[in-house]
Amino acid sequence: GSGATLPLATLVRHSANHSTYHRGQLASMLRRLGAAPPSTDLLVFAVEQSQRDG
Repeated sequence: GSGATLPLATLVRHSANHSTYHRGQLASMLRRLGAAPPSTDLLVFAVEQSQRDG
């Protein structure tokens, strides 16, 4: 394909949005398998990391 120039902020937003999609897909798969998926909330992750790292 042809190249394009995009602002860095657009690429960062796309990356965050795309990863959210995949986390949702994995959570859905786990639920269908009868498993409880972990939280996909960034703030929950950050707090857990902070508590673990002391």
